Amino acid sequence: MGPMYGRRARMPEESRQWCETQGRRVKEENTEYLQQLQDDPDLELAIHPRYQSVAQHERFIGDRKRPINFLACQLVALCVAFPFRSIFSVEKVGSKTRHYIETGVGMLLTLFCFGYQIWHLIVQSMVSYAVMAYGGRRFSHALVFAFSMIYLSVCHIYRQVYDYGGYTLDITGPLMIQTQKLTSLAFALHDGRYKDQSQLSADQKQHAVSKLPSMLQYLSFMFYFHGIMASGSRKHPAEDLNVS
Repeated sequence: MGPMYGRRARMPEESRQWCETQGRRVKEENTEYLQQLQDDPDLELAIHPRYQSVAQHERFIGDRKRPINFLACQLVALCVAFPFRSIFSVEKVGSKTRHYIETGVGMLLTLFCFGYQIWHLIVQSMVSYAVMAYGGRRFSHALVFAFSMIYLSVCHIYRQVYDYGGYTLDITGPLMIQTQKLTSLAFALHDGRYKDQSQLSADQKQHAVSKLPSMLQYLSFMFYFHGIMASGSRKHPAEDLNVS
């Protein structure tokens, strides 16, 4: 048996001392924090050293939101869905009015739940729309996919940096859903606008989108209130954008 397995490697003295020092420091911090909680049970978690970095980075990802806001928005969306289906049906008010309602209610619910973090959704969707409109026939769909995934990944990685191991209800949830919508729409547009229809599979023909949606249609698809914060994409963009 070689030296790697025959005996345990010895830690250098400096490394051992550093580990011991860090261990004592963490223990002292935790002891102090627990004592503070005993003195004041309602003390905000933000005073703990682990959460000080969270406060310093609120302006990028946003405030720590309580799950009750999310639940309230889901209940409101469920309640609004009934009159939206019956009173504001396409036959009664037309598709344009429905687009306005879906966009407006969806943005209001997102703003209530996540505050100014909504700017992440707006930036990701507006940049992707510009790419779909002016990115060209060869690379527009790939550029939307790359940009959306990179934007989402940066937000996830940044959150891991400042809140590793924790759980904060933030805009990364809606960003994941919007990334699905953006990539599916980009590839559907590429199939419908630029590819030879004879070369498409049956599934591609069914889901292809033949023209770039208007800004109102696009925002309605991105922000529809019954799927902005939870679940996947409600349905394929072709079901909305080829008929409205």
